[in-house]
Amino acid sequence: WVQGLVILAFVGLHLVTFKYGPYYTTTVDGVEMRDLFRLVYEVFQMPGYVVWYVVTLLLLCFHLSHGLYSSLQTLG
Repeated sequence: WVQGLVILAFVGLHLVTFKYGPYYTTTVDGVEMRDLFRLVYEVFQMPGYVVWYVVTLLLLCFHLSHGLYSSLQTLG
């Protein structure tokens, strides 16, 4: 259940940062749009955030691979 809580915290932090975080704009071919490159660049300048993100993604990968293995074992 700890994995679930960490993944839930990761999803929440990801949404707060990238969906509802700072809104930078840029113009591409005359169309104004959100500048996600600038947002990602700024966020990943923080070493603590990078470590949290990488560790949590590895945990998510393990979680999903375990689920896939278990489902294939059940079916097979």
